Amino acid sequence: MAVVDAQYNLVVVDIGAYGRQSDGNVFANSLFGKKLKNLQLPLPAEETLTATSEPQLPYVFVGDEVFPLLPNVMRPYPGSHLPYEKKVFNYRLSLARRLVENAFGILASNLDFCTGHLWFYLAMLKVL
Repeated sequence: MAVVDAQYNLVVVDIGAYGRQSDGNVFANSLFGKKLKNLQLPLPAEETLTATSEPQLPYVFVGDEVFPLLPNVMRPYPGSHLPYEKKVFNYRLSLARRLVENAFGILASNLDFCTGHLWFYLAMLKVL
């Protein structure tokens, strides 16, 4: 699980879970998830997006369907038979979620994950 900012920087990374655990379970059991749920993270104050004074908008985290709906977590509407407005919201939210996928793609290309060498070395370590 990872938190990525708008410039593709990995801000929070939790790699302490087993691969078979869902993202929602990893989030719920992580220190980050617990602090976010209990409103204990030092998040920036609400800001406006333009020079006007309205509206004040909070900083939010974007997740998929497995994450809980919290004051600072946006997730898609569930279901497939949604009104047009909710489908548009889900589509735009999926565009924002692509930042995380792109950040991992950048990381993978920089660390040579794509060739499989890292997985080979990890397999060798387990054998030894």
